[in-house]
Amino acid sequence: MRGRFRSLLVENATDIAGDWDAAAATDEGSSADRMRSLYASYRLDQIAHFICLVEPAAFEAAVDAILEGRSIDFLAKDRMQYAMMVVDHIEDLLPLPDFDTWARDYRDHPEAYRLYAHVLHREGRLP
Repeated sequence: MRGRFRSLLVENATDIAGDWDAAAATDEGSSADRMRSLYASYRLDQIAHFICLVEPAAFEAAVDAILEGRSIDFLAKDRMQYAMMVVDHIEDLLPLPDFDTWARDYRDHPEAYRLYAHVLHREGRLP
């Protein structure tokens, strides 16, 4: 289950942000819309990273508690709705920076963010 959540988040983060390296190579990388996309991707990456750090049995128990006993059938059409309920719950618990704080840090250290995303998405390991 943990792997399924991680792959859903990675796929969504990649869809939202696109290619971080391409963003760095163009003026588009500094536009407000592009920054918002990168921020949304960063938030999903943080959730995916957190999920990978949790023991599988503990994660399954947490998902059960979050969903109040409803089971998830990842083949069912409502799997995304259940998955997003869990993701939203986890996101509310993580101490993630607000957009303005993150944007300042991103502008000061863009390479660190690109490296983090590269390792997480392209290399498939935790940074």
